[in-house]
Amino acid sequence: MTNSKTIISYNGGSAGDLFTLSANKEPLLGLTLSRVVQPSTLKIYEGMVQKGIPADLNEELLKIPYQFVSTHLLDEVVDQDVYNIIIDDPEVQLYTIYRQMQIQKLRIIVNHEHIWFNTVKNYCLENNYNAAAEYWFENAKKIWLDRMEYRIKFDKAKKLNFNKLFTNEFVSDIQHQGWEHSLNLLMPNHKKWLTENNKFSYQRTIDVMSMKLSTMDWGQKEGWIEFMPK
Repeated sequence: MTNSKTIISYNGGSAGDLFTLSANKEPLLGLTLSRVVQPSTLKIYEGMVQKGIPADLNEELLKIPYQFVSTHLLDEVVDQDVYNIIIDDPEVQLYTIYRQMQIQKLRIIVNHEHIWFNTVKNYCLENNYNAAAEYWFENAKKIWLDRMEYRIKFDKAKKLNFNKLFTNEFVSDIQHQGWEHSLNLLMPNHKKWLTENNKFSYQRTIDVMSMKLSTMDWGQKEGWIEFMPK
């Protein structure tokens, strides 16, 4: 380990940001579209890694003035002190996917060589947005579950199980797993987060995705097709 920072690695969604915010002794002042906005992340480093741009993780960490840092990366950060967040309860996994898919900022890159893109585009050109949403959801769900299965089997970092994330027992369960940082702040932060993150369902997710897909320009030739709020 090259510095004293602790990394919270998670599979997407705001739970990791909520957890990191609390560990850094910051109160949750509010939510933006059910999301936690907090400054201690490796988003810049993540972007560089995804684009294949050389980057020094230690240098990026030293730029962050917090003890705890959140990221979606896992393999790329194992030389640090890392907590790998897992969910192995199938119902909680599914509910987490509903949440992410329902509130995501939907944007799709034009790729005529990809069956996923072509299938969704064809459904949308036929105004069959519900079928497009169902197809998109099933494929995205598989990717999420595959990534989580990888995390569950990953043995190069400490694990924290978030099966109780959507319950009032979350903080006590985390404490029983050995986590002891800022529990007195994590409890009210989680309670506030839970009030806006407890009403997700499959049908609601499909309806929201269908609406978003219906606003997008499917005649666009290149670049990113983005959800345009009405």
